Amino acid sequence: MHENACVRYLFLRVEPAQMLRLKEIHTNLSDRLQKARVQGWLREIAAIETTMAAATQKLEAMRTS
Repeated sequence: MHENACVRYLFLRVEPAQMLRLKEIHTNLSDRLQKARVQGWLREIAAIETTMAAATQKLEAMRTS
């Protein structure tokens, strides 16, 4: 699953077995966000923040279901 899949396919339910992978994606996005801020990549920052928000939403939904 690609990081951007979280944004493109919000209607899809993530399988509980994929929770670890989604956590890895979230961590990778966090690292990319930090690098983008250091480099001043404003468009990249906005895209990463959007994708991270979707990933966070999916993780929360998985934890509560």
